[in-house]
Amino acid sequence: TTIADLHTLTQTTPDSRAYSAAHERVQRHFAWAANRMDLFEEVFFMGLSGQVLVSTDRGHERQQLGLNDYFVQGRTGNFVQQPTYSLSLGRMTVVASRPAWHNGLSVGVLAGRASLQSLNEVMTGRAGLGETGETYLVASNHRLLTDLRRPGRTIPDTYIRTLGADTAVERNRNGSATYPGYAGDTVVGVYRWIPELRVG
Repeated sequence: TTIADLHTLTQTTPDSRAYSAAHERVQRHFAWAANRMDLFEEVFFMGLSGQVLVSTDRGHERQQLGLNDYFVQGRTGNFVQQPTYSLSLGRMTVVASRPAWHNGLSVGVLAGRASLQSLNEVMTGRAGLGETGETYLVASNHRLLTDLRRPGRTIPDTYIRTLGADTAVERNRNGSATYPGYAGDTVVGVYRWIPELRVG
């Protein structure tokens, strides 16, 4: 019934009883799914114009998001946005989206927004890295996405330009080498390109 309810949201006016009932059912289902999966901090649905019609964060409803890649690309297929810094949320996030279909016709885009906090905790973990080792993620524009072990470099203001970061994000290659690290000291670096997220 959720897909039928999404269709109702796109075909009726917000002041109608049908809209209110459909909105409540979808909102409840989204909240249940978000809590059960413990993956997305927000689940939302955008109509064909990109307006948020229902969200687990009711304060985001009615926002126009039609210019975002996750809406544009999500209209035609599954899409995972590169992790980006959200000014409104004040943290790094990643959005996954996909089209919503009703009887073979697109009615809008379903999306979920996840925080990078869990990933950040994994990346900054010390297991197996000794006293000086660390792991971190770098976006395709070289912006730091997860915390560093050394203080003084913050997200989203830090950009990493090392041989490892350059090779991973500019050439989309994996490898290892000895080179000057982000702090200027010589490091043994292992770098990897993650195409699904478009990060190194």
